[in-house]
Amino acid sequence: MTIFNILEQDTNDILAKLFKEDLFNEFEIRSLNIESFANFAITGRITWAEAKPHALLILKGRPMPTIIKIIFSPTEEVMQEIHPNAASLHLTLNFTGEKIIFTTATSQKEFALDKTLDETWDEWVAEYFKNNGVAVLEE
Repeated sequence: MTIFNILEQDTNDILAKLFKEDLFNEFEIRSLNIESFANFAITGRITWAEAKPHALLILKGRPMPTIIKIIFSPTEEVMQEIHPNAASLHLTLNFTGEKIIFTTATSQKEFALDKTLDETWDEWVAEYFKNNGVAVLEE
């Protein structure tokens, strides 16, 4: 697992890319939770592009949410291109009102002691951020 921190001054830029542009549109989401004036949840296996309009309806005209949590996953096809032993690959966005943190997670199809799946996924995510103009501090 790797943690990617977004600089506080870049938080609004990332939220704009997430909700108004096409950042993560090709990813599926496993869950979306928004806490604002009420709690909202979307679960399933739909693309971010499909879920985004619903999230925007929740956010539109409301105070800034206190929490947004989205669990992204690449499609099955992309996941197998990243690593053949990947059973699941997740990238979790946590927004806590002021700060955004992304964390990675993996699970294997077949048990292996090596960490190549984790390393490959973390490298892929870092490259995705770089290619999409997302500045992160990696822990």
